[in-house]
Amino acid sequence: MKKLFIIPILFITFIAKAQVEVDAGISTMASFSSFELKPLWMHANQWGVIDPLGKADAMILGDVEMSLLRMKNFTLDAGVAGVVRNPANASFLHELYLSGKISFIDFVIGKKAYAPHATYDHISSGSYLLGSNARPVPKISIGIFDFIQVPYTFGWLEVKGYLSQGVLNEEPQPRITGNVLHHEKFAYVRIGKYHIKPYGGLTHSALFGGERYDGSKIPVDFWATLWAKGSEKIGGGELTNAAGGHEGFWDFGIDADFDFGSMHLGMRKPFTDRNGYVLKHAFRRNQDYNFIWHFKLNNSRFVKQMLVEFVKTDHQSGEGIPDPLYPVGFTKDPAKVGQLIFPWLVSDWEKYMDDNFTGIPRPEGGWSARSFEDYWQTHFNQGHIFGGRADNLNNGMYYRGYSYHGQSMGTPLFHTYSMVRAYAPNWSPNNHGIFINNRVRALHLGLMGDVTTRLDYIFKLTMTANYGHWAEKYRSRYSWELTPDYFFEESKYQHHSYIKVNYRDWLLEKLNLNGALGYDFGDLYNSFGVNIGLDYRF
Repeated sequence: MKKLFIIPILFITFIAKAQVEVDAGISTMASFSSFELKPLWMHANQWGVIDPLGKADAMILGDVEMSLLRMKNFTLDAGVAGVVRNPANASFLHELYLSGKISFIDFVIGKKAYAPHATYDHISSGSYLLGSNARPVPKISIGIFDFIQVPYTFGWLEVKGYLSQGVLNEEPQPRITGNVLHHEKFAYVRIGKYHIKPYGGLTHSALFGGERYDGSKIPVDFWATLWAKGSEKIGGGELTNAAGGHEGFWDFGIDADFDFGSMHLGMRKPFTDRNGYVLKHAFRRNQDYNFIWHFKLNNSRFVKQMLVEFVKTDHQSGEGIPDPLYPVGFTKDPAKVGQLIFPWLVSDWEKYMDDNFTGIPRPEGGWSARSFEDYWQTHFNQGHIFGGRADNLNNGMYYRGYSYHGQSMGTPLFHTYSMVRAYAPNWSPNNHGIFINNRVRALHLGLMGDVTTRLDYIFKLTMTANYGHWAEKYRSRYSWELTPDYFFEESKYQHHSYIKVNYRDWLLEKLNLNGALGYDFGDLYNSFGVNIGLDYRF
């Protein structure tokens, strides 16, 4: 994957003497916070440029965008951006890419700050996946990035879709896999004939492959990962479950255009297992969702855009453990105790029960998949249905989960281990995954508009209830033993407020001065912060 960076470098060198359109800019920012963890909206949904941790931070972001070719059926652009931070060894290459369009097909090669679901990230709480919170991932993406009309449907049908393959190029560490491969795709359809346009779509993302700390490689089965199937090549739990670590969401809603502006009303159903992925289970077993309502007003100055959303990720398929286990005291082979049982692999239930268990009464009518499930749920799963504790954005094989350089690749409302340690230093988490507060409810308001012709603003207010993590409430995802002194035993309420103003200078039209205030307060921590910045486009 590293070789893909050679392509933009060689190409940019080749066209250096050609006549191209160039847009360049520089941004500077200084950040100050009263607490080790900065206020949420001072760092979130900004492509990983600002570190969430640290009371003081400073950075310079320089970028160059080039329009290389403009032809009837082919366009080509290139870009590069870098971030200089204090200390200097924290600096990094932010973007380096080629992008363009061949007929109606869009493509991106390299690191580009582009996220297909980050449409409202400037005022929203961010997308559950494919958002703008973490640094751009090096990848190759191809597809139809925005809706287009399907020929011969007379404007009724519109589609968009996207396929991407990348790598999370971070080094392996003890218990942490490095250089994990990252797959993304989505597909949407929309009825586009009239000004009210209902749509539906599915987004899917997967982690697979990678390198362990001892240098060994995790086998890659691309096609099994692509279709979320089990893999004999990888083996182990991946033989019966989907190969790799999977996340996604169903997306339904309405886009509407009016004389006064536009409206978007949508509902997303996140999933990390079969209970959410299969539609017949998605509304029965999956009780999590993200409702979003966005207005854009054409003739209003003070409020140009308004967004309200409600986020709920605390259910995660329920409290029951994910799969049945061979229990203590009833299993004939002690070596199997605690191992997973895969009921769908059993063909003769009477023989299976006789061969593996003792002391379990035979039900009336004999053993079957249904009677086994009923007995195990009642006696070994506290009466809950198996398949719970979905553990959003975490994965058992990949400790870093859906994070990149320490920041969430999805919603910034989830707290990483480092963030929780900042406000709960005396708590000793089980630390089974990087996101140890991923069960959240949130009500969010976002506004943006103009105060004057040269002064605009962004305002955010978010109220959250935080419930921690199933594998922190219990000893693990497969345990019913409660963790002593669990930090989130009672829900923790937290508020995140933020206002940013941007001033466009009347003498230097391309110079913008901006400042932001953030204040987070509640049961978790109190943090007041200030951002001061300057942007200039050459």
